Amino acid sequence: MNLYVATYQLHATLDPAEVQSTIAEIAINLLGAERFVLLFWKETESGECEIALSQGMEDDKSGLYTNGIYGGGDPAVDATLSDGVLRIGPIEGSEALACVPLMVQGTTVGALVLLKLFEHKEALKPEDRDLLDLLAAHAASALFAARVYSTTDRKLKTLESLVKLVRRPT
Repeated sequence: MNLYVATYQLHATLDPAEVQSTIAEIAINLLGAERFVLLFWKETESGECEIALSQGMEDDKSGLYTNGIYGGGDPAVDATLSDGVLRIGPIEGSEALACVPLMVQGTTVGALVLLKLFEHKEALKPEDRDLLDLLAAHAASALFAARVYSTTDRKLKTLESLVKLVRRPT
């Protein structure tokens, strides 16, 4: 039932902030994540990801997630961003407990990186894999669709305003 509700909530809105909020709710309430980041490739060729959403990162000592940017450096995160494979830790040399690839039409557009679980949840369990797979399959498409809609809607409103200006009687 939780998987159905999570999927429904991801696709129930076209507001990027609401989709991100739903991803955060899934990470916190269903996976038990205390610290995590949601990464998206930047529109530039810099090889950096924007941190679209973060939770509990105030005391990040790694220095990898600063100023709204992830520039690389965690082997598990870098590998997931590169090959689009879901990774569940512990992974040598990585702080990440899980790296969930966010893919749209076979292209990795980002990742959800779980860094710490709440104390009452000792580790990710095998049944959490279903939820991580669901996130990998649905979160990216929901957020991508919301971002495209938001951008298109903004452009449409701008064009409508311009048309109104041109048609206004002088």
